[in-house]
Amino acid sequence: MIKKYYEITTLGKSQEFIYPIFLHLTLNSKEFKRSGKWFKDSKQRFVLFRGVNFASRTKLPPYLPTLPLEIKKLDEQGIVKFHEELTNLKPEFDKMKDLGISIVRLLIMWKGVEPEPSSNPEMLSEEGIKYLELVKKIR
Repeated sequence: MIKKYYEITTLGKSQEFIYPIFLHLTLNSKEFKRSGKWFKDSKQRFVLFRGVNFASRTKLPPYLPTLPLEIKKLDEQGIVKFHEELTNLKPEFDKMKDLGISIVRLLIMWKGVEPEPSSNPEMLSEEGIKYLELVKKIR
């Protein structure tokens, strides 16, 4: 569901584009359909998203994008720092929303999901479950 407003601009022969001014993404993927290289809404208007890459820190252990660089493990101290950092970043996330950012590319590193090869490929380890639960909190 789109929570605020958008502009509609006509380009040429009845091609309408939606430019998000402010989207709070609680969108259901069913609200947009892919049309070739584009997305269209339920009224067949093209949708243009504004996005950012939020991933560079993810490439370093413990593979979470919102941790200070000095944290190398997801122990209790690392999890506390993770929550502190999320609190500190909330105003920045709000600013991104105000600027019209509607999509975030958030990397999930397999090494975070499965730090060690599993003997049972059908089941995630405790570390993998903890990692995915923390990633889920980044909104």
